[in-house]
Amino acid sequence: MKFVTEEDLRDLYKIKPFTDYVLEPSARMTPGARQFLTDRGISTNDDDSASAGKNEIREPTAVLAEKKNDYKSKKLNSIMKSVEAKFFLTEQELLSREYLG
Repeated sequence: MKFVTEEDLRDLYKIKPFTDYVLEPSARMTPGARQFLTDRGISTNDDDSASAGKNEIREPTAVLAEKKNDYKSKKLNSIMKSVEAKFFLTEQELLSREYLG
């Protein structure tokens, strides 16, 4: 995997200024390189994947709500099992005593 750095982009820009930059599929861009392109208003083919990532960040709110509800149901289930266990322990203790009735 190749990393495109800000220095690489500066050298290319000095040779010939450009308005679009095509990132190879196997290459990654450093934060400095991304900022260099953003400052100059240069678009990249990597912009599509970045915007898709932002959409994915917004969507998980529904997933978080489901997890929160799932957490609440698990907590309730745990409390119910605890009460059930206490009930059985109390029952066992009562049955172990001998009543002369």
